[in-house]
Parts: sequence; C-alpha cells; structure tokens
Amino acid sequence: MIKTEFCLVPEVITEEYIKDEAEGISASIMKNNEKYILSLMNKKHRPSAFKSLAAMGILGAFADQMGIFPTIAKTENGKPYFSDIPYIDFSISHSENLVACSVCISKEQKPMIGIDCETIYKKDPMPIAERFFTKNEIETIAASNDKAKAFTKLWTKKEAYLKLLGKGLSVPLSSFDAESLPYHFETCELMGNIFTICSEKTLF
Repeated sequence: MIKTEFCLVPEVITEEYIKDEAEGISASIMKNNEKYILSLMNKKHRPSAFKSLAAMGILGAFADQMGIFPTIAKTENGKPYFSDIPYIDFSISHSENLVACSVCISKEQKPMIGIDCETIYKKDPMPIAERFFTKNEIETIAASNDKAKAFTKLWTKKEAYLKLLGKGLSVPLSSFDAESLPYHFETCELMGNIFTICSEKTLF
C-alpha cells in the first residue's frame, strides 16, 4: 500500500512558521527523534528547515494513523528510513511551493519507494537534457509539444528511481533510461509541479 500527502509552502517563510511546523509534529515522530528534529530546525538555510519540518509533520500524521513510534536513521548515502520498522519505507521531496511525502507499507516483501517533486522547468530544457539524459530520452523531449513539461516528467522519474535505490545523484543520470526501468511510475501534475512516485510494480 502506498500513501502520499502534500503540504503547501508559504511564499515568505518566517521564523514563526518554522516554529509552528516544529511544534505541530506529532508525538509519534517526536518521541524517538528529538535530536533529529532539532538538527532540522537548526538548518542554516531557513526555507529548507521549514520544508524538512513540514515533511516530518506529514510523516507524523502517517505514524499516528498506523499507531507507531518509529526511529529515523539515515543510510550511508543520506536516505532517511525507519530503523526499527522494516515493513515501511518512505520518501520525501519538495519544490518551491510543495512538500511531498510518500509512504510504502508491505509485510510481504521489502518495501521500496521514491518520490520526486519539481517545479515545471521554465527555460529551454534541451541543453540540460543533452548533458544529463540518454539519447532516447532526449529524442522523447525533442518530439514533445511541451518540451519543458516532458523534461520535468523525465527528471522526476530519474530522481524518484534514485531515491528508491537510496543512492541519490551518486549514480549519473545519463547512465540509465527512465523509460525502460522495471519499476512502476505514477506521475501527476499539481500547482505548477510535476511529481513522480517510483516503486516495485507489485506494491502499486
């Protein structure tokens, strides 16, 4: 089972907003993760602090629904996960105006989930596509009536896949074709953003 929720990001992020987000995180997340939450609050880039705390707020709502008190840890590549609950995986992403969190629950197989949310690209995407994408992906974008949107969709597919693997950009984007990966992708458009969820086909 996969659940996904979003949170709006205010145009101007104040310290009061950051404080409110931190105070709104449920006890189900705060109980075992106070040090981790504090590190998010202390991020020097304040918009990033707000978005990270907002993601914890979404995650806390999921935890409340499931009646769990998870402990958050990070892999060597920096992917957060529940160290004490192996049947749940989650992924977090944010754009300029949205924070997204996807949770995957499965007791039959190891759950794997990746989500990426990006504001639809506003410039000519071809120079970036030609640098980071495969030949097939470049041709797909070039043939589209809306190149910026096609580019953003492919970019979020690639990022969601790498987040699922927990490897981030340590894997070159040009080393794989998002259109031929053996995973399920769900791509949607929301408020000027494209977001894509990537998971094992059997979990959708």
